[in-house]
Amino acid sequence: MTHRHLLGALALAFAFTTLTIAPTQVMAKGNFINVGVEPFIVLGGSANFESSDANVGKVELKDLSSTGVTAYALFTIIPLALDAGVVIHHLPTIKLATEEDVTTEFGSESDLNLRLRFNIPTPYVSTAIRAEGGLTSFSPGSDYTRTLDGVFEEKDSPFGFNFGAGAEVKYAVIPLLSVGLGLDFQYYNFQTFEGTKPSSLVDSGERVDDLSGNRFKISLGIHAGF
Repeated sequence: MTHRHLLGALALAFAFTTLTIAPTQVMAKGNFINVGVEPFIVLGGSANFESSDANVGKVELKDLSSTGVTAYALFTIIPLALDAGVVIHHLPTIKLATEEDVTTEFGSESDLNLRLRFNIPTPYVSTAIRAEGGLTSFSPGSDYTRTLDGVFEEKDSPFGFNFGAGAEVKYAVIPLLSVGLGLDFQYYNFQTFEGTKPSSLVDSGERVDDLSGNRFKISLGIHAGF
């Protein structure tokens, strides 16, 4: 091999390295804020529905919810190592089923969380482990409230809570813009209903319903750094 061929081979190797490794470094280096949108699919999970109504009691359910969306804004705390910020999840329909496959669309869920993202340097993609937790808001659906409307005087339910952890892999398609794949586990616990029956009824009293459970989610997102 001549010196010219050797120099040509080195130049090609340098160009390949620059094209493959540099985008992920540009994506991470010097970015004060990172934002993204992640549509997700619920892979499955389990839930426990518990009511103070003795006729209902406690029921174990399967989580058949389908799709939702996540949006986040993270700020660099330690360059190339740690980001922290706010993330919002929205699941339009919580669909749960009994062991007999009787399904109920309970309502929608929205989460407002604090997220920590621990970045792991890798040569061709950006990888990270993330952990988060925060408040959960629930809006009941018609399937769930059909048996409650007109019977109970509903009260405002308090916020619930959720927490979870996951991992993500991102690839920079152009500087400052990347696509990513994420896998997350989430635990949630919130009140779905609180109300009282009028004192004029024979079986007057208060009813409180709670829902807790866990789910796995997979997401495909678009991410940008500034």
